[in-house]
Amino acid sequence: MADPRLVRPTRVYGEDLRAMSRFERVRPAELPPHLSALYLALPPGRDNAIPGAALAREIGCSERTLRSMVDELVDAGHLAGSMCSGERPGYFYIQDLEDLRLGTAHLVSRARSLFARVRRLERAAHARFVGGNEQLLLDLFDLTKEVDV
Repeated sequence: MADPRLVRPTRVYGEDLRAMSRFERVRPAELPPHLSALYLALPPGRDNAIPGAALAREIGCSERTLRSMVDELVDAGHLAGSMCSGERPGYFYIQDLEDLRLGTAHLVSRARSLFARVRRLERAAHARFVGGNEQLLLDLFDLTKEVDV
């Protein structure tokens, strides 16, 4: 008999989970307990997103730990998404391509911003430290190379 704590509820936030799309998720047995708790607490789809503070309270961790756990869950191959803005900001289990687009938009934006910052730092470092040795600068920021500094 299945552990009753791991049985998925049939309703979340008034939505019937039996009517979920073909992306119905199945809980793999290999998830550690802390990720199982997160997995089971994630509502299906962006329309049911749960705010980070509420989700962290529900599974008994801090919001910072929650973010790390979401990263772990994604690394384990699960479709955990989040939105920072919109009608229902929060965390959810990605159900379709629109969920994927909206659930990753803030990550893409952040990645672009970080990449732009790296480029600004490269230009400043070039002007200050490298001078005319452009190859050294390229080697320093080539993540595929190991460079002795």
